[in-house]
Amino acid sequence: LEEDKISSLPKHCPPLISKVRSSESIAVLMRGVYCCDNLDQAMQQLPKLQDCHSLITPEGTWLSNFWIKTPSEKSDSTLIVHQKKRDADMALARVKNGLAKSEKAWLISQAKGKKLQASLPGHQNKISDLKDNLRKKSNVYHQY
Repeated sequence: LEEDKISSLPKHCPPLISKVRSSESIAVLMRGVYCCDNLDQAMQQLPKLQDCHSLITPEGTWLSNFWIKTPSEKSDSTLIVHQKKRDADMALARVKNGLAKSEKAWLISQAKGKKLQASLPGHQNKISDLKDNLRKKSNVYHQY
């Protein structure tokens, strides 16, 4: 490592690990990542970095001499999560739509059932009248 390049970074560009409270095992992952207050400061410090080092801003812009990653870029895992959420939202919408249709059909069935129940006494009276007429006609027929 070129220690002179690291020491040329200003003291207000501390290593990222100094801002993290975790086990020592994570330090290996953050070795060589330094914090800058903003993107302008990071761009000024970029020429001082070794090729194995990078800078990160509070906004989440992460850069090195070879690449830059902005917070607006979606990683594959983020895209997968968004796709799964979209699929789940679409499935939920289909379920809700099906439920709404079922509720509507149930309400229509309930209304038809009430209408049929309301007409039942009238039909029972007609049946009773028809039976009476049939008995009368049957009695007349048996009399001859």
